[in-house]
Amino acid sequence: MGLPRLAVLYHLLQDVLPRVYEDYSTTEILTMDYLEGLSYKEFKAQATQEEKNQAAEIIWRFAAKSINNHFLYNGDPHPGNYLFMDGRVGFLDFGFTKRFNPEFIRLWKHQSLAACRGDLEAFVSANKALGYEAPGVEFNHRAMYDAYRATIYRAWMTDQEFEFTPDFVGEELHSLLQLLRTQGGSFMPKEFLVILRLLWGQHAILADLRARSNWHRAVFPLLERHEGQAL
Repeated sequence: MGLPRLAVLYHLLQDVLPRVYEDYSTTEILTMDYLEGLSYKEFKAQATQEEKNQAAEIIWRFAAKSINNHFLYNGDPHPGNYLFMDGRVGFLDFGFTKRFNPEFIRLWKHQSLAACRGDLEAFVSANKALGYEAPGVEFNHRAMYDAYRATIYRAWMTDQEFEFTPDFVGEELHSLLQLLRTQGGSFMPKEFLVILRLLWGQHAILADLRARSNWHRAVFPLLERHEGQAL
């Protein structure tokens, strides 16, 4: 990953990202601040549930703002990439960072809002604009709509608290596998491969922490920006 991308991510949350020292870095050596904090295992063993919820909210908001405001994010959210620092979270290792096309993000917002609001027609329109397809198979937009509302969007679809659990993450994975089987195995734009990796990687961590919050309030203001633009 290049230094410009790190610089953008650094400015999202300066107090929890290691500063990059460009004068001491090369194409082969990256020189950064050394962060001190608890590992995920240490944090999970010591933290109260309230502290776990707070850390999970930071991780959630960081991803949501990175993608929706800056069109990029690290697609490798595993426990070793976080440090826990007295109410803050340190974000490490941006080796697998995806930069998204702003037009793709705009269409994805249309798709998400349509499904969350129960608008199947708008959801199908956004799907087609995104390029969802299954070669040789008639694509079942309704099946995807129902599955996403029941799982992927459920955590933040409504303005209320939601607790991530291992059972919920298992339902999400089962839902996607069912879609893959019924839609011929290949039906989604390539951009969603990294997004699904991000979603389930992040959701697995939140489930392991049993994190509870109103995730809707962190996501929807970002989705609703520039909502009036047509597909």
